[in-house]
Order: sequence, then C-alpha cells, then structure tokens
Amino acid sequence: EGEGRLKSIEISRLNAEIAGVRARLQATAQEVRTADELATGMAQERSLGAAELVRVSEEAGLRAELADQLKAALAVESERVAKAWEDRERVQGWLHKRDQELTAAHAELSQVRDQHVAVVTE
Repeated sequence: EGEGRLKSIEISRLNAEIAGVRARLQATAQEVRTADELATGMAQERSLGAAELVRVSEEAGLRAELADQLKAALAVESERVAKAWEDRERVQGWLHKRDQELTAAHAELSQVRDQHVAVVTE
C-alpha cells in the first residue's frame, strides 16, 4: 500500500508538471500569436506609409509641374504685356506727333485766314 501511495503521489506530481508545461505552452502560443498580430500590424502600417510616401511624391511632382506651367504662363503673359506697352508707347508717340502737326496746321490755317481777311478788307 505504501508503494501504491508513492506511485499515486508521483503520478499527481507528474500530472501537475504536465499541466504546468501545457500552461507554459499555451502562454508561449499566445505570445507567438500576439507577436504575429503585431508583425502583421506593423507590415500594414509600413504598407500604408509606403502608399502615403508614393502619394506625397506624386503630389510633389504635380506641384513642381504646375509651378513650371505657371512660370511658363507668366513668361508668356509678361512678354504679351511688354509688347502691349511698347505698342501703347508707339501709339502715344504717333498721337503726340499728329497733335503737333494738327496744331501747326491749325496755326497755318489761322495765319492764312488772317491774311485772306486782311487782303479782302483792304
């Protein structure tokens, strides 16, 4: 009977050790699942970060392209304004010259009229 009791105690101890090992295995398995979930989450974040980087790069490229287009449009518009200014200056010069010629013609006409009046009244 003493030997049976010793075997029973040994079996209980071994069962307790087996239960402890199983509990540690379950805890380790849970840690592995948690680590896998973290790794998956990090991979998803990395993927989202890469997608965001691509989006930002494309946006920067579009901004640079738009800036180049705006610079080109500004250069064309500046050239157009400069040409219009030159045309305006040329027209103003022509108008000034015409005004001077008209003033001179008017003075000459007045002088001729005065001479004609003087001749007619004599």
